[in-house]
Amino acid sequence: MCVRPEEALEPVSSEVERILLKRAAGPGWYLSVAIAGRRVLVASHWAETEQDWDYLIALARRLRPAVR
Repeated sequence: MCVRPEEALEPVSSEVERILLKRAAGPGWYLSVAIAGRRVLVASHWAETEQDWDYLIALARRLRPAVR
């Protein structure tokens, strides 16, 4: 959620979009991605196993350099 929606598009590069669309083909659980400045937070209450957490960490690591 963003107070000024036009600013929400600023950090979303085509690479961020590609990573998130590719993720849609991954685990079937919901997650939230928050981008604040150049910081990325990926969270999900569906992640239960160590592999799930590793997946979230890897996703955040892929997203971070793609954020403008």
